[in-house]
Amino acid sequence: MLKNQTQNKYHGWLIVNKSYGISSNTALQKVRHVFNKTKAGHVGTLDPLATGVLPIALGEATKLIPFMEKTTKVYDFEVTWGERRTTDDLEGDIIAVSEKRPIRSDIEASLSRFLGEIDQIPPVYSAVKVRGKAAYAYARQHRDVSLRSRKVFIEELVLTEIVSVDKARFRLVCGSGVYVRSLGRDLAILLGTEGYISSLHRVQVGCFNDAQAVPLQKILEMQAHSELQRVVHSMDVVLDDILVVVFEEEICDRFYKGQSLSFHLSTLPTSIESVVLCKSASGDLCGILSYKDGLLAPKRMFNL
Repeated sequence: MLKNQTQNKYHGWLIVNKSYGISSNTALQKVRHVFNKTKAGHVGTLDPLATGVLPIALGEATKLIPFMEKTTKVYDFEVTWGERRTTDDLEGDIIAVSEKRPIRSDIEASLSRFLGEIDQIPPVYSAVKVRGKAAYAYARQHRDVSLRSRKVFIEELVLTEIVSVDKARFRLVCGSGVYVRSLGRDLAILLGTEGYISSLHRVQVGCFNDAQAVPLQKILEMQAHSELQRVVHSMDVVLDDILVVVFEEEICDRFYKGQSLSFHLSTLPTSIESVVLCKSASGDLCGILSYKDGLLAPKRMFNL
């Protein structure tokens, strides 16, 4: 088959259980070192104070990151009432206080206000770009920064535990782009008090969850190639919900050359662009194709 052979031995998904206190990028670079500097990227940034599921794409799986970024995410988080902090989490300085502590009935009654598509203003300590720079760059210089609200989607928000008069825990199911720190801040304001996120754990990203996540330290201790391969999930596991088309080698070669193919797929609309997974007759993954108006065209081809 016509393709550029890559030197990477690893192509797939590594699901890291990110520990407290390190950034997502630090975790990524440590993983790259273990996997022989393999090309890699992570899905969904976790703040240093957050823990949990951090999917890392290795090798050609990095071409599938855009598909994973749109998937549903699940979080468990804790709000501490009575203080607002600069970062909206435990790390920041206290900038406002309140003596009010919400009760269970008021908390539960307020949660419906955050369901569905809502407008959310990101924290000023975030990577959202403002005039070409991350918002946190302005915040660290104590410069005022105004962030626009963004549309985000929340599928489920449930109170799971009243820890104490000062703390409550929640389960969140949401789409991409949701800032849990903003959610905690806004929930407190709605309840007539102040609040910040005192703990945050990501339980699930798309098809990957806690049960599949490997502690970073355990990965760093692996040395044998066979050990590393055992913790890498196949590339196409994240594409279970899209149609698969199978072609002979010579047709797949056409896609690798950038050529399109007239083809009718009765299960997909012709007027709206869809994507399909292309495999060869021998079962090899070839790439992602776009389909519109009866034409299949290469979108992201894999060099495996």
